Amino acid sequence: MPGRSNFEDKKARITLELPEPDSDVYNKYVDNFDIEEIEEKIGLETEEEDQPTVLVLENFFLSAISESYPERTQIIETNEFPIMFGFGGGARIFQFEISVFDDKDREDFDWLTFLKKFHRICKATAIIDYNLDFRIQYNQEEFKGVWFNMNFQKNSQRDKVVLGNFKFFVLKEKQLPTIGEEEDTGMVGQTTPTPMMQ
Repeated sequence: MPGRSNFEDKKARITLELPEPDSDVYNKYVDNFDIEEIEEKIGLETEEEDQPTVLVLENFFLSAISESYPERTQIIETNEFPIMFGFGGGARIFQFEISVFDDKDREDFDWLTFLKKFHRICKATAIIDYNLDFRIQYNQEEFKGVWFNMNFQKNSQRDKVVLGNFKFFVLKEKQLPTIGEEEDTGMVGQTTPTPMMQ
């Protein structure tokens, strides 16, 4: 499984597009998840009335990524020689490792508490049930999908920094423009289709 590390981690960010306000989906979503505190403290992608509300999370350092590009194959052993069959790409599951500050004495660096609150409103079940648009951006690339299996590791010798890791099921991806380039809004590379995102 190929991996990446030691790149410009500060440019990584996570975005969550909320359902359309006052819609049935939005009302059901806010009834089940407390998003008011999150909306007050998190950055907004846009505040225009005709645009969706997008929550932006940047209070983390992306330290390592493992990108998986599996293929569905089958090997059959015969009396003479083995035969291999290919059936296209499999589900792409990336693994992310992050670092966050955990200093409850300083609100600006109490990243862990906020990350946990953010995670609660967009767990895998919420993303699937409410068809939320969840994306991760890093290294001039953007991936749309579902994160799951969040874990945190605390160390008494580094009590102000917590290591975290999670898996990410990739649905679509696109290349982000560099400075001076126009953005390509088309997502490419859709993998395993699911009922939640067609």
